[in-house]
Amino acid sequence: MKKCFYFLLALALSLALDSVSPVSGEETQEGKKETATPMQEEDGACKCTPISKMILSSEQVEAIDRISLKYNNLFMQLRSQIMLKQLEVAALLRNPDARDTDILSAASDIGKVRSELEMAGIQCQIEIRRVLTAEQIRSWCNLETPPLRRVW
Repeated sequence: MKKCFYFLLALALSLALDSVSPVSGEETQEGKKETATPMQEEDGACKCTPISKMILSSEQVEAIDRISLKYNNLFMQLRSQIMLKQLEVAALLRNPDARDTDILSAASDIGKVRSELEMAGIQCQIEIRRVLTAEQIRSWCNLETPPLRRVW
């Protein structure tokens, strides 16, 4: 079973790496030029600015740090809940005595917690948005990956 898992993991990773497209403006193996995405310039540079690269006042930095601390704990708790629920579903699926309704209920709980995590992330962005100027908001990469200090 472990060998099968590692094989599937390796296969998934190799497929994921093969499917990564080149940076905007570069030619693909077929010789076609890729077009820029909406948040990229023609040369592949990003139009938006991550908050970690913005020039912020000391008050803005302090406020964003407070928001980060507030939401980091919540995000960690919600992610932990998701992982626990996923383990619960996996255990139920392997239990021949588990009822379908129990499995579906546990799976539904995962969706509820994920929804809660998404809403918390949006609320975090709203709070950060209140700290920024209009110009900073226009240029902000609000869905950074990975986000500022592990904040949404």
